[in-house]
Amino acid sequence: MIKITGHRKNPLFSCLLLLFLVLTSACASLSKSQIKAIDSFSTSSEEFTQYPGLLFKEMAEIRMGRGLFFASSLSNPELRVEELTALLAGLANDTSLAEKTDLSMEILGKYQRALKILAGTARWQDVGVEFRSLGRNIDSLIERYNSLEIAESLPLGVGKLAGRVVGTVAESINKRNQLNAVKGFVSAADTLITSLVSDLSAIHSSPAVMALIQNEDRGLDLNYISYVKAGLSDDRGYLELRKRVEALKKMRANTVSAAKRLANSHSKIVTALADKKKIDELYEELLTLEREIITLRRIIGDIR
Repeated sequence: MIKITGHRKNPLFSCLLLLFLVLTSACASLSKSQIKAIDSFSTSSEEFTQYPGLLFKEMAEIRMGRGLFFASSLSNPELRVEELTALLAGLANDTSLAEKTDLSMEILGKYQRALKILAGTARWQDVGVEFRSLGRNIDSLIERYNSLEIAESLPLGVGKLAGRVVGTVAESINKRNQLNAVKGFVSAADTLITSLVSDLSAIHSSPAVMALIQNEDRGLDLNYISYVKAGLSDDRGYLELRKRVEALKKMRANTVSAAKRLANSHSKIVTALADKKKIDELYEELLTLEREIITLRRIIGDIR
C-alpha cells in the first residue's frame, strides 16, 4: 500500500463560517465574465478527472505486456501457466491504486457538477433537490476516500453543509441571492480542492510511484531479452511498449502540473468572485490550465 503523509492545516470551521457569512451578507451580482470563468473551470475540471487514474492503469497494462514476453519464453508448459495466472492476479492488484485515484477524481467531478448547477440558469425548483443530493454525495465519497488510508484525510462537512444551507433557501432564492451562494460555495470548497490536489500530487510524485515506473522501464528490456533468447521475436510489440513506458514519465509529470494549476485556478476564482478587478488574472490562469489539459490529452492520445 502506498501511503503519503505530511503536515496539512484543516481550516474547515473557518471555511464553513465564511460560507454562512457570505450567504447572509448583502446581495451582490456576479458579472457575465465571472460566470463564464466558472463554466470554463468546470469544463477543464471535468476533463481532468479522466486522466490521473490512467497512469496506474497504463502501468498495469505495460506490466502485463512485458510479462507476456517472459511467460512466452518459458519452455515448460506448467511454468508458463503459473506465470500467466500470476500475471492475471497481478493485474487486478495493479489497478487498485487507479481505482483509489479515480475516487478522488469522482469527488472533484461531483463538486464541479454541483458548482455548475448552483451557477446555472435553471429554476431552483428544478435543481434544488439535485444540488442537495450532490452535497451529501461529496461527503459520502470523502468518507470512502479517507477509509482507504492512501493519503492524509480530506476535510469533511463542506459538501453536506453547503448543500443544506444553500438548499434550504433554494425554493425561494432569487437570482441575486443565487450568485451570492456561488461565492460562498466556492469559498467553502477551496480547502477541499487544495487538499485533493495536494494528495494527488503527493501520490504521483512519491518515490514509490517513481520506483514503479523505473521498474517497468528496466523490466521491459529484461523480459524482451528472455523472449528473444527463446528464439522468438516481436520487435514491433516491444517498441510499442517502450513508447508507452516513456509516456508514463510524461503522464506523471504533466498530471502533477495540471493538478496544481487546477488548484491555483480555483483559488483565483475565489479571489475574482470577491474582487471583479482580478478577473483578468483569472483568465490567464484558466488559459494555462486549459493548455495543461490539452498536453495531457495529446500524451494519452499518442499511446491509446
